[in-house]
Amino acid sequence: MSTVDVETLRTALAELEDAKLRVRRDAERKLELYKGQVLEKLLPVLDNLERSIAAGEAAPGPWLDGVKLVHAQFLAALTEFGLERRSAVGDRFDPRLHDAVAVVPVPDPALDGVVVSETEPGYSVGDRVIRPAKVQVGRAAGRQYS
Repeated sequence: MSTVDVETLRTALAELEDAKLRVRRDAERKLELYKGQVLEKLLPVLDNLERSIAAGEAAPGPWLDGVKLVHAQFLAALTEFGLERRSAVGDRFDPRLHDAVAVVPVPDPALDGVVVSETEPGYSVGDRVIRPAKVQVGRAAGRQYS
């Protein structure tokens, strides 16, 4: 075998290995994307379970214990697939992580631009935000809106 043939084979083998790595990376990215899409579709179910629990606290009964168990089981299953709840209260407002539903006056200037309450939690899978938290952001008294 000539040296040209050996070099051609080495080049072809290297290109094949590169192609395999590209295909594997693309498949992993698509899997993460689809996983995030499925988890995003399931978030309203989780929200409704949490609303049921909150409403049931006024008149607790054995049914409430059952709903809490279902909630815990559902949340555990979602967590196994990488779902993470992101707490926003106390954080500086970041439009990539938070969806401001209201601006509320705050007496302390240090709370200007800070999330003071959360009306709906935010969730992520890895580094990807699949739902920003719906929040109320503090605005210091006397500060003008821009």
